[in-house]
Amino acid sequence: NPPYASIDPSATPAERGAGARHNLVAVRSPPHPRRHCERRSRAATQRGGGVGFTLAEIAELIALDSTNDRARTAQTAGDRLAALDQKSAVLEGARTALGRLRKTCTSGTNCPCPILEALVNLG
Repeated sequence: NPPYASIDPSATPAERGAGARHNLVAVRSPPHPRRHCERRSRAATQRGGGVGFTLAEIAELIALDSTNDRARTAQTAGDRLAALDQKSAVLEGARTALGRLRKTCTSGTNCPCPILEALVNLG
């Protein structure tokens, strides 16, 4: 039995086949648009997060027209790249500072550990 059926009054008994007594003809309906959009949004969110977009940016991008809103899409991507570059610079600076502190920590034995000293002096 097909999942969806409707009455087709123009069908002949031969065209109706097994459903001839009830005048039923199998009709497939398209996928539910809301479910399709939800799957599309979930997939876009996963891919968008993987390239660094925030959830707000992903929502904005999903709402854009893929043909007519290229300039806005490129602007959003450029803004995200700038933010990622800034975060990267902060992380690189922290990595360099921690590397220096670690090197000093392992080289001396008669003075306090510079890592612990730096933590104490933060407050």
